[in-house]
Amino acid sequence: MGNKRRSPRHAFAGEVVFVSPQGVVGRGVDLASGGLGVVVPTAMETGTVVLLQVLDGRVLIHGTVRWCRAEDEAFRVGVQFEEEDWRILEHVDALAAGRSREDDPAR
Repeated sequence: MGNKRRSPRHAFAGEVVFVSPQGVVGRGVDLASGGLGVVVPTAMETGTVVLLQVLDGRVLIHGTVRWCRAEDEAFRVGVQFEEEDWRILEHVDALAAGRSREDDPAR
């Protein structure tokens, strides 16, 4: 199985709030310019369109659930973003450089 990702992933442990479907809150696992991995308490159906609130609520972004698998007592979900957002790109660049956005004095 080949790697289908268009951009590299970076560890990301931020809170991810699913605005739609409503009421799901998860914890990020990894983040890339094109999507993210997140652990959630309930299974999500592949193809589900979602609206996510990430980066401490600073960014709302639309995406689609591409896969979901059971992991321990939760589920790991892969979400592909509909489009890139400059704030996520900046955060990914900061992660790639080995620092968090909170370390950035220009923030």
